[in-house]
Amino acid sequence: MYTNELHNAFLGKDDPGFWKCWRSKFQPANKSVEVDGCVNPDIIVDKFATYFSTCYSRNSTNQKDILKDEFTKLRDHYFGFPSSDISFDTELVSKIILELKRGKAGDM
Repeated sequence: MYTNELHNAFLGKDDPGFWKCWRSKFQPANKSVEVDGCVNPDIIVDKFATYFSTCYSRNSTNQKDILKDEFTKLRDHYFGFPSSDISFDTELVSKIILELKRGKAGDM
């Protein structure tokens, strides 16, 4: 139902204020979210946790050796600053991680 009160509420608003008021009057505040056919928030959280825990797992010892050998083969033909002169410590790694921009995906 449209009333003078509603008209006046919309009349004096700027663009963001107008749409915020519009949504508060005409859009339902409670939207149900469905993930993979489920609407229970506890089950949805578990599904996300399970999915992302399988995406990021550490390498096995065997995989570590394979990657080290691959790096060593590539390093044999590299000309530039020697990597043995560069030292890494937890403070340096922590500083670099804290300076990473949030919301950005890592490149592959």
